[in-house]
Amino acid sequence: MGVAALLLLAAALLTAPVPPARAHTAISFRTGDGVTIRGYQFGSGRAVVIFSHMYGTDQRIWFSLAEELARRGYTAITYDYRGIGQSGGKFVIAATYRDALAAIAHATRSGRRPVILIGASMGGTVSLKAAALRPVHGVVVIASGMRFQGLDVRPYLPTLRTPKLFVAGTGDQPFADSVRTMHAQTPPPKMLRLYPTAAHGTYLFDTRHGPAIRAEILAFVRKYAE
Repeated sequence: MGVAALLLLAAALLTAPVPPARAHTAISFRTGDGVTIRGYQFGSGRAVVIFSHMYGTDQRIWFSLAEELARRGYTAITYDYRGIGQSGGKFVIAATYRDALAAIAHATRSGRRPVILIGASMGGTVSLKAAALRPVHGVVVIASGMRFQGLDVRPYLPTLRTPKLFVAGTGDQPFADSVRTMHAQTPPPKMLRLYPTAAHGTYLFDTRHGPAIRAEILAFVRKYAE
């Protein structure tokens, strides 16, 4: 290809319209203790995936995966914990599971089932406790601890029969050991996936293992949400 043709191609690429981000809808719902939680809904499928974010972040860490699930025909819901972003109330870690319970209630009131929960770091602990307290169809736990500042899932582990996928990097301590322990202490169905990296939480997606981890999560959702 000649120089002139290359220049024309480059100009065409630079002036081509950029595809818009996938449409999402702002949503809000109230918790059992009266706090207004705000988030976004992606897609409009019957099955719903609810994402809980890491400590020190907000719901935006999940937008990429939420958009991918929406493209695959699912509804995805992201939200900010109480006291984070536009959500009301005060940020109290021990109460954040109530925010996940409210997200589940919002989804099921809209007629969406099955429900899958996904959380990273603190969000995985939140998701596990919510799964222990409400009937859901699966939970994905990424690099999470069993307890964190009053949020404790240890009492629920032996009876948590919801299908579970545990993910962590082997060098991400103490979370890798915590994930191993939770996998060992919960009944089936359950899966454990460990990757040779020290990346934590959603930063796992930025490693060379990211595509494999996304594929594992998508396969889990497909299996238990359809």
